[in-house]
Amino acid sequence: MLPELHRAGAVRAVLTSYLRCAARGVATKKYEAVACDVPQTTTAGGIRPGACNMLASSVPAEFATTTTGHELSGSSAFYEYLDCTHARCVPGAMVLAGWEPPPWGTLTKGPSAPSLRAITTIHGISSETMDAFVDRLFSFDSASPPTLRVGNAFREGVRASAAALIMYFEERWNAGEARSVQAKIIQTVESMECGAGGRSAHEVVVSWGRTVRSAFLARAQPRVATAAVSDHAIHASEAIRALSTTLADLGRHVHSLRKEVLDLRDKLDCSRAAAAAGSSGGAAAAAGNSNGAAAAAGSSGGAAAAAGSSGGAAAAAGNSNGAAAASKKPVGNALLLQPIGNVPQLAKANQYLAEDLWLMSKGIGESMPVFKESEKGRVKIALDMFDGMATQSELDSLPKLEDGEQRRLARSIHDLIVLRLREAFTAKEGKVPPCLKTKKKGDALRLKASAYEDRMRELKDQRSGKDHAPSSSTGRSWRLKRERKQHGDDEQEQLGEERMSKRAASSSGMFGSIPSLFGGWQGGFE
Repeated sequence: MLPELHRAGAVRAVLTSYLRCAARGVATKKYEAVACDVPQTTTAGGIRPGACNMLASSVPAEFATTTTGHELSGSSAFYEYLDCTHARCVPGAMVLAGWEPPPWGTLTKGPSAPSLRAITTIHGISSETMDAFVDRLFSFDSASPPTLRVGNAFREGVRASAAALIMYFEERWNAGEARSVQAKIIQTVESMECGAGGRSAHEVVVSWGRTVRSAFLARAQPRVATAAVSDHAIHASEAIRALSTTLADLGRHVHSLRKEVLDLRDKLDCSRAAAAAGSSGGAAAAAGNSNGAAAAAGSSGGAAAAAGSSGGAAAAAGNSNGAAAASKKPVGNALLLQPIGNVPQLAKANQYLAEDLWLMSKGIGESMPVFKESEKGRVKIALDMFDGMATQSELDSLPKLEDGEQRRLARSIHDLIVLRLREAFTAKEGKVPPCLKTKKKGDALRLKASAYEDRMRELKDQRSGKDHAPSSSTGRSWRLKRERKQHGDDEQEQLGEERMSKRAASSSGMFGSIPSLFGGWQGGFE
């Protein structure tokens, strides 16, 4: 198959170079058309065990050994290649997990994790765009573990996790669970602009989730690959199922839009009719006023006076019609200003970490979410604390730093604010509250944006009215005093060490003559 291998001295090294050159994300121009998702650390040593496991999961051992060249007599070496977590372990694991067992005496590939492949196939989104979506969803940056990035060992696990979050999005949304996770997914979709046809981010994620679910259920049933049922046929079946689901969602969306347009058209007709009635009422009012004037001019005719009175009544009626028209017209305009479709939910301060919101406020990372009016004050308190604690040089250099450095700077400022809050509680109550402590030693404490207002309120003495809460305007001065004190303590410690070393040196000089003295005595005794 590969004539070049006949001339190669090290076949394994050549095959390893082929595999690594075809890894997605780092594939060379020559191998872009056949790039696949393999770790960059893969070697050719995994080809034979991988082939044995795939064959054992798809065909009986009698057929598999014909391809691998093993013999089934005695304790066959073929079974030494089968990984206990793959071909031979899947049937038992399926039964214990509640799935239907495969046909008696056969192995199977078993259920697989949810995959983003259906989204790229059905919705026309490239794999690169989905990888960027996954990185932004899980907030990956230069400080994240390399094994989680594209082309590395655990990337498929990351993609499967993202697919699971998308697949269960609608179910969790309807149950009111994990709102912060749901909001993160929606914000990521909005920032990536992955929506199509003017749909909202919520509708896009729901459509993606149904597509992933259809493909997952199609792969979940245990199967044994035969000549009549190939992987291509399975992928085609998955694509057809996902396409049917997408078309059904699109039909329901179009029907709802058509209904909304018809409702708006009816409201517009009502507002126009009300405006026309108001105009006719104004004309009648003008006619009634002229009749009233004629009645005042003609003092000899009582009939004319009566006509004037009737004209005055008509004028009053005209004025009432005009008032009714004026009251109805704004209602029609207000109806026209109502938004179409789902209204995005406003964010809350307890859904975000304060350090993340501070970076967003500086134009770093994702766009700043829209908060409720009652939450804006809480967010402002947290942001003011960060701005007051950061130095001017840190604020100036923040946009120029890399992603990982920016996050580390935000966390260091957060830790300083926590230290200041702990000092304030110690001064007020003599102890630090549990909400400012970590559960285990070495754990990192990360406060939500809403926690700052809560701590400020707790620091205010309700009886005396004395406020122990630290002010954001004095954050830098507090930090400077702390750094000076810490620097002074370091100098005192250094001076103490120097004094101890001098004392040790003088002690060694004083007692240095004792060995020579004993040595002299020993010579005299001899």
